[in-house]
This record gives sequence, structure tokens and C-alpha cells, in this order.
Amino acid sequence: MRTYRKNERGVTLIELLVAGAILTIGLIPIVRVLMYGLQTSSRANKLTLATNLARDLSEEIRTQAFSEEFVYPDPQCVATDAYPRKPSIAQCFGTEAGENSATTAANGGRVSVFDDVDDYIGWCRGKECPGEPPLETFDGLQYDGTQGYPAYNGFTRRVRIHNLDIKYRNVSEFYADPFSSYTSRDGTQYIKRYDFDNWSSLARLSGGDLASGLTAMKRIEVRVTYSGPTIQDLEVVDVSYAVMPIL
Repeated sequence: MRTYRKNERGVTLIELLVAGAILTIGLIPIVRVLMYGLQTSSRANKLTLATNLARDLSEEIRTQAFSEEFVYPDPQCVATDAYPRKPSIAQCFGTEAGENSATTAANGGRVSVFDDVDDYIGWCRGKECPGEPPLETFDGLQYDGTQGYPAYNGFTRRVRIHNLDIKYRNVSEFYADPFSSYTSRDGTQYIKRYDFDNWSSLARLSGGDLASGLTAMKRIEVRVTYSGPTIQDLEVVDVSYAVMPIL
């Protein structure tokens, strides 16, 4: 009986190490591409959420009344914020008596507590706000994962409202310095220019007291930011304007 020997040979340790090194070198770029793709997808998702959150609140604010001064002639309010504060006339800027922006969730939400555009000034909910209160819906429910809405952890939503007096500015007083002042409609009040489209502080040139001129426009700025373990410095700013059609 004949026996046949098979010439079988195993893989040496050196060969295994070389093969492993080649495989590792080839996988590193692939893994980096996959990780970059995942991060980009995650950032795009957060950016979409931030955009929707900004637009949602901006549209809500624009559905409110322009200002108390145009719907009720008798001053019945107590100004608590100022851009500007005008205690000598019917207009109040900011929240009035009984409107507490810190307790909207417990009182039916923003649409039940606020009744005009500028009540939203300083509104802040989310990670970067004092106390980190969770984001809220218009009717006071919270985006915390327990009230029928997802938990938007890491997001911050804040609001700035400014009065604008563009129509009556004196163009001849427009200086090269972007922060110069120029006269408004009556030629005696001065408006400090904060931005190219944002005239937000009706203040006298001297004395420190505030002007009492009315404005027919308000600038609404809703800013949404996100900061998480892998995504930093994500920001969406929605800017719109509320205009009083009849002076």
C-alpha cells in the first residue's frame, strides 16, 4: 500500500504581522471616511432641527399683536425691559404686569402669557440659559421626552426684539463710522446705530434719558444654538420684521 505525503505549510508569525499591518494601513482611511460621514450626517440633522425650532418660534411671534399702544390708548402696563423703555406714553416695551417669562410652562404657554411681539424680548430656553430650562412648545409643553415631544438636549433658543426707526432717519447724518448717531423724525432725537439694519436704541444724544418717538417696525431675531459631544458651535439665526401698517 502506497502512502502519499501532502506538502502542507502553515503561515508564519512574520507573515501574519505583515498582513495585519497592510490591512490596518488600508482600513484607517476607510474608517476616517466613515466617521466623517457619520459626523456630517449628525450635524446636518441637528442643523435641520435648529432651523425648524427657529422658524417655529419666529412665526409664533409674528402672529402676536404689534404693540399695546396701537390697540389700547390708555397706558395700562409696567415696562420691565427697554429697547427703549417709554414710561411717559402708552407704549410698553417688553413684558407687562402679570406676564412672567419664567413661568410660561405652568400658565398655558407663551401664547397664553404674551399678547404682543415685544413681550418675547429676552426669552431663553435651553442649555445656555440660566438654570438650563428645557425648550417649550407654544402651549407650555416641554421638549424633554416625557410630554409627547422629543428631548432636544443641547439646544438653546433665545429671542431679541428691537424697535426700528428707519423711515424717518436723517440720511445726511449718516457717517462712515458704523456706530455713529444721527437724528430721527423730529430732528432732536438721536438713534444709535448698532447694525446696518438694526436701529434699536432710541436715546438722546446727551443726558442719558430715552426718547419717546414711536416706531412702526420691530426686528425679531430668534437664535438657536447646539452644542454636544461631537458637534460644537452650531448656530441658526432667523431674522424677520413686524410692521405696523397704519400709523
